[in-house]
Formats: sequence, C-alpha cells, structure tokens
Amino acid sequence: MNPHTDTWRLTVKQADGRPLLTLFVECERPDPSAPRPSESLPPPAAVVTRSAAGSPGPDGDRPMTEPQRRYLFRMLAQQGLDGAQAEQHLKDRFKVANLNSITRAAASQLIEQLIADRLEGRNGNP
Repeated sequence: MNPHTDTWRLTVKQADGRPLLTLFVECERPDPSAPRPSESLPPPAAVVTRSAAGSPGPDGDRPMTEPQRRYLFRMLAQQGLDGAQAEQHLKDRFKVANLNSITRAAASQLIEQLIADRLEGRNGNP
C-alpha cells in the first residue's frame, strides 16, 4: 500500500442489518515534500451553457436542482459564507445574474470540487 494513500470503506446496510453495498474509496494524499500549488488562486469558473435552440437539452443544461442548491449553500456556510454572501459568491463564480442560470452539470462540478478540497484538508477559499 502506498504510504500517501488513505482508504475508506463505506458499507450500506439494509434495515435488517444485512450488507447491501460496500464501497472502497482511495484518496491519494499529496507528498508533503512536494511543492503545493498556490491556494490563493481561485479555481477556474465553470462554463454555463444553454442549447442553441433555447429548449432544455440533456440534464446538464437544465437549471441546478433544489437539493444541489441547498448542498452548495451548506458547503459554503461551512466556509463562512451564509445567505446573501453565499448567493453572491455563486453568482460571481458562475458569472450569472440569477442562480437559476447555473446548470446541473456546473453545480455538480463545483460540488465535486468542494468535496475534493475538503478531503484534501483545504476549506477552499471562497
């Protein structure tokens, strides 16, 4: 096993206690002696696109879901951005005037990035 890898095991059980699914997750920790990229630079903003005909395309082109919105607000609150601050941060990040303009795909990408930052021990400067 690589000394720079953490492994987690997640087991989902049925109500009666029988295992339903076991998932092994490996996360590679950065080498402490390796230079770290500057954390002061914000990650690149996701591109928000719409289909040419203006009609909803695949799910990724549709507006983010309410659960995605709530999860993003919760994650930003953990970083010290609450309510209007979190909303403005998302608008600035995606360069939109309205949160309904953020696509499901873009919201998912940001959620994955925030989770990765948290697993790496960074709070991800907003």
